[in-house]
Amino acid sequence: MEPVEEETLQHSIAIVMGIIASICFALQYVPQTVLNYRRRSVEGYSLSSTVIKYIGASFLVVNAYISAERMPVVLYGFVNVIQHAAFIFQFQAYGNTGKAVLSTLLFPVIPLVLGVAMPSTIILTNIVKPSCQFISHFPQMLECQAAQSTAGVSHMTQILNFAGGITGLYMCAIIPPVSNMTYLLYVNSIFQAVTLGALYIYYDSEYGPLHNKKHVSFIDNQRSDLNDILSAENKNDSSLGLVQHNTIINNLDNIPTPHS
Repeated sequence: MEPVEEETLQHSIAIVMGIIASICFALQYVPQTVLNYRRRSVEGYSLSSTVIKYIGASFLVVNAYISAERMPVVLYGFVNVIQHAAFIFQFQAYGNTGKAVLSTLLFPVIPLVLGVAMPSTIILTNIVKPSCQFISHFPQMLECQAAQSTAGVSHMTQILNFAGGITGLYMCAIIPPVSNMTYLLYVNSIFQAVTLGALYIYYDSEYGPLHNKKHVSFIDNQRSDLNDILSAENKNDSSLGLVQHNTIINNLDNIPTPHS
């Protein structure tokens, strides 16, 4: 294959990878939105993390558009703004935040005014998105740690986040972006997906170190309930207590043995 043809092929593949990255990032928060909607709750999902990401996405889409960044990067920022705005509405609807949280939706006006009135600031504010993306991850990690679970986070969202990061980096390796900060966007996506995946394994996976502890804790709680019911039966000879007693016995018998 001629060098020119090979370079053209690599360029074409990089464009395809960039499109795949944009698709992954466009779809990544759909599973999280559906999860929140189905359970009518945002428990386990961090509001602080969402607002910080919204701020970063606002700077990204405005700066990328004004700087004539490549279209996959502009789309990445635009879709991020829409996605996190949807989450803010969900926090208002399902959480205890009140309507005041909706005022954060006006934030994109700030980077727009800065970018149009003082274009020279763009080179400085380009760091806002990767910084926000990195910082925003820690409130979510703390949320999972407090709950000792990643149940409030969509795993499919993290898979798409990881795939978008990998394909985006491939695009940047062949077609250098206008801003070097774009590299950090994709690296941060991979970092977030990997660390939340590690928390899932630690807290929720049956192969994780906390699985046996949760299993034993559940059985201990059931046994405690059983003892309370047996005491009630001895005092009142309650038929209802006997039914509850049999239910708990069945639950204990049906608990799968944890993996060692």
